[in-house]
Amino acid sequence: MDVIFFLRFEVEPLVGSANWEECGGGQFNCWIRADNIEAARKRALEVIESDSWVPLREEESLEVPDDHYEPEAPGLTYYDEAQRDGEAFVVHTWPPDGDEEQAIN
Repeated sequence: MDVIFFLRFEVEPLVGSANWEECGGGQFNCWIRADNIEAARKRALEVIESDSWVPLREEESLEVPDDHYEPEAPGLTYYDEAQRDGEAFVVHTWPPDGDEEQAIN
């Protein structure tokens, strides 16, 4: 039975990629419909790497129950997208020589 999993990874841009000079790093948030957390993690890492990011560490992973989000919660949009399309991804980045507190998107 497919369920939605949420995974968050700390990432850095691949050397020479489009983000290399603009971003110091980021958080890659993934909502993925899968049979299990291992399949969701595998898909998340495929997408992260294909988008020219290097995963540094997994910060969070959990199965998301249907009633997890309040009606106006920001993550609900991405959860709904994953229910509909199978996956949703959002990257929040910070500038070079910065940190999460200086997120630029």
